[in-house]
Parts: sequence; C-alpha cells; structure tokens
Amino acid sequence: MADLICPFSAPLAQESGICTHAIKVIRRGGEEIACKNEALHASCKAVQDHCREAALSDMGLEDDLLSVPHSILVKTQFGTLLGLQQTMAGTNIDINIQPDIPDLITATISRFSSVREIPTDLTTKASHEYKLQRRRK
Repeated sequence: MADLICPFSAPLAQESGICTHAIKVIRRGGEEIACKNEALHASCKAVQDHCREAALSDMGLEDDLLSVPHSILVKTQFGTLLGLQQTMAGTNIDINIQPDIPDLITATISRFSSVREIPTDLTTKASHEYKLQRRRK
C-alpha cells in the first residue's frame, strides 16, 4: 500500500473529512493514511494534483518537495476540499462540515467530465485563505 498514500491525508488525520476507503498504516516514521481502493486513489490524486498545481502556480511556487514548505502542501489539501465543496454547492459552505471525500471527488469529476476541466479559482482561493491549526506544545 506504500503507493496508495492518500492525497488528502492531512484533512483525514484532523478529522476534517470522511473516507470509508482510508486505512491508517503505522510505519517507522509515524502514522500514514492509505487508500484501499486503487481506482478511487487515482481519481483523488489526479484532482489534488490539478488543484495543487494551480494553487502553487498562483503563489509563484513550483511543485518541488525540496523547496515548497510542507505547510503549503497541507493548505492545498484543505483548500482543494473546501473549494470543491463551494464549487459543487454554488455558494459558501460551512468550514466545519466534514465532506465525504470519495463522493465529492466522484461528483466533481462527473460534473466537469474530466479533471482538467475542474475550475480551480475557488480551490486556489481556499488554499490561500486556509489557516493551519497551531501545534500545542
């Protein structure tokens, strides 16, 4: 399952999303969230890649693991989910609503016919505006 690490692992870890296909995997470096459904994982990853690419481009950053801070990548995960919810609802949504991630991804792809057709204006805006929770010491 190493190849099926969830592209929305941060929201799932913080219980800001729901996925019945997610499974916690314990590794030496800590806990990760993997996907039990290969086809769904591919869809989620394609949508997250598309939205992350747009958000990073808007921030003037390249998608490079060595130069982009982890916090920015986490913000794009949350921003993608929030932006997609707004796109699908046609209005602002309650930030506290936990989306069913597989349903949201499947409905979004179905509505826009392909991942590349999904508008990224709201996901990019949500990625910019999302405030990460501070760690408690």
